[in-house]
Amino acid sequence: MFSIKRENELKLGDRRVRIEKITPKKWRELFGVVDILPNIIIKLVQVPPDQFVTYFLSALEFGMDEVIEVTSKLTGIEKTYLEDHVGLDEIIEYFRRMVEKNNLVSTAKNIKSLLPIPKDSNE
Repeated sequence: MFSIKRENELKLGDRRVRIEKITPKKWRELFGVVDILPNIIIKLVQVPPDQFVTYFLSALEFGMDEVIEVTSKLTGIEKTYLEDHVGLDEIIEYFRRMVEKNNLVSTAKNIKSLLPIPKDSNE
């Protein structure tokens, strides 16, 4: 029998989760558990392509606890289940789809466009 791929769902381990909009309430919960992940993401974006894999593996070591914590907050799945039964590839796919569903790249660009542009100090 064929399984129907649902655009707003995916499996983490044996558990099915929905890809949902992150509400302001959920954002506040996430801000309570996030510490180093934003810095890691910024550095990952800036690292030269030939060093990406090395830096990514190092970043995982420092950021894995927060990745698990954020995933747990967003999905409602216990951290111990995520650590013991879910592959990193599944978590990364979950994040990719959450970013897409919530238009986070576009939202970040829109926020940046609202910020004042610093004047060149040579003017």
